[in-house]
Amino acid sequence: MTVKKDGLRENGEGGRRPLFVPSDLQYVAAWALTAPLHVLPGRWRAGLLHRLSRVLGAAWYRSGLGDVQRVRRNLQRLFSGDEGPEELESEVRRALRLAAWNTMVVDLLPALRERHAASLLQIEGTAHLDAAIQAGQPVLLLGAHYGPFAYAVAAGLRARGYPVTQVGRAAWPKAAGTRFYRRVYWPRVERLLRHLAVRDLEVEGTDVLPDMLRLGEVPLLLPDEYIVFQPGERPAPDAMPLPLFKWMVYVRVQELRLAKGQGARLIAALPQPTGDGRRIVLAPLAAGSPEQELAAFVARLEERVRLSPGLWRDLRRSDLWERLRPPEEATI
Repeated sequence: MTVKKDGLRENGEGGRRPLFVPSDLQYVAAWALTAPLHVLPGRWRAGLLHRLSRVLGAAWYRSGLGDVQRVRRNLQRLFSGDEGPEELESEVRRALRLAAWNTMVVDLLPALRERHAASLLQIEGTAHLDAAIQAGQPVLLLGAHYGPFAYAVAAGLRARGYPVTQVGRAAWPKAAGTRFYRRVYWPRVERLLRHLAVRDLEVEGTDVLPDMLRLGEVPLLLPDEYIVFQPGERPAPDAMPLPLFKWMVYVRVQELRLAKGQGARLIAALPQPTGDGRRIVLAPLAAGSPEQELAAFVARLEERVRLSPGLWRDLRRSDLWERLRPPEEATI
């Protein structure tokens, strides 16, 4: 079996992807449960979405499909057996409830009116955002792969009247996986990205970020895109090594440097590590250099992951251990 340039494995049949795999059932189940919500009054949809995601998450857990085992193994390795069996399984179930909610919200969010999108998440700390905007200070929000998709956070803030737009490198992730995923699920993701006008720094260039700040927009960036590189390969010049648990991660600091160059206030937008993570708190980072504020943000993220690891979406990644590097590999 070989690996193609796009990172997909060939299957010995001319590189054709499989039509369907068992893990695709999660998407089918999510659509089956979400479809009735589209015909219900908008004010009911958020509450029913929360309940149905718990039903789907529980069914997913009982199925034992691929993601279930991967999340369990990653949790075991991450905490080296520090958690007891019951606590471990509780976090696995939490991770699957969150994954179910995120899968369903991709389909539902473009159909929601703003006032109904606002009810998806509880958002606290907007006074910090108000104070900066009223003072004429640019703001960069920092989210993470922790809790609900950033799409839902951006939509919730926009529904509250804030000019928030999600940005990132490869913010429009490449379609991969099975032919079912590419042809059936992926168009739903693209519809959501268009609906939210997500900006992709890989396509538009990083200069778009200071332009947005000058125009009074509030970008929402996820700086915890840990860089993967091959053994012996030197990281990019803007890659900054930071400790995460007992490992080292490389994160890009360029976007924060550009924002700080515009005098931007950096405000973390992270879920409280309770329940299913639907309470988002905006909290400013202590003023410092871009490197200092990025380090403080990653430390804040680690603190939350320790308190509620099941909300860390990276647990579902098959390449998680390519992103977490031994500390002795830090080269810069």
